[in-house]
Order: sequence, then structure tokens, then C-alpha cells
Amino acid sequence: MLRQIPSISLIPPQGALVVVDADLGTIIDDKGMFWHNGGNVGFRTLYVGDPVSGDGMAAMTNGDKGEEVCNALRQRVATAYGWR
Repeated sequence: MLRQIPSISLIPPQGALVVVDADLGTIIDDKGMFWHNGGNVGFRTLYVGDPVSGDGMAAMTNGDKGEEVCNALRQRVATAYGWR
């Protein structure tokens, strides 16, 4: 059985960039936002979240250029919802 760890305990000090095994894990940026992207041939994904505010999004595409779509969507969502 796995013990649940409060997400707030995983947030690094402000200004720190923590990379948690970028190939298999999640990246926590200098604002405390966590994200991960990935894909295979013809498929791209991205999820991003803010454990402090509870905001987040996930995107999945079925195209090799999907990373561009995911990044543009992330920017639009962040602007529309006033993410930090």
C-alpha cells in the first residue's frame, strides 16, 4: 500500500527549478507549477498543474505537430484564467 504525500510538501522553494527525472517524471518549474509532456509517432500530450491554486489542464493530440498545439493551448488557458 502506498502512503499519500501531501502535494504541498513537493513544492520547491521559490526560484528553484527542480527536474524530477524528465524522461519518466514531472518537472516542477520556478513558480511551483508541475508539468510533463510526451508522445509517440502521431501523438503528443501535455499536462500542467498548480498545487497551490488547484488549477490545471491536460491536452492530447493526434498529430506530430501536436506539441505546438499543446503549448499554444497552455498559454491561452493561462491567460484566460489568470494563472500565476
